[in-house]
Amino acid sequence: MERLSVDDRPAKATEGGAVRRSLSDPLGTEGLSLNRYRVPAGERLSLSRHAHTDQEEVFVVLSGEATFETRDGEVSVGEREAVRFGPGEFQCGRNDAAADLLVLALGAPRDAGETRISWTPDLGDVACPDCGHDAMRVEATDDGAVLVCPECDAEWDPD
Repeated sequence: MERLSVDDRPAKATEGGAVRRSLSDPLGTEGLSLNRYRVPAGERLSLSRHAHTDQEEVFVVLSGEATFETRDGEVSVGEREAVRFGPGEFQCGRNDAAADLLVLALGAPRDAGETRISWTPDLGDVACPDCGHDAMRVEATDDGAVLVCPECDAEWDPD
């Protein structure tokens, strides 16, 4: 058995403005990714509408109300409610309320596979410049990241 205080875990800012506390490593989870997010008013869980190719995600709202942007529209999830996104389902959570949003995020398996994005606040809808595919996978580089089309392997560096 492993036990910890969530608030004692190091806090890291996400690109969307949330504060994440990772619980997976200290709890020794092998098949589950577990994170607690505090999302200030007007901020996002992540910067992009994204999907993981191999991971389902469940978000449990501990306090506040989350709004998830999907390809089919927006979904509001209130306090003590949960929402599940299957592998390949695009989502991006945000906090439209005046108070902080507190969310527990669970992902299984722990290895999410490829991350694909279909929208960012800076770029809008993301599509392959060569073949028009409607999402790009994110690949890390020494200088940050590049977007690669999962259909034709064309690279796109939005910077």
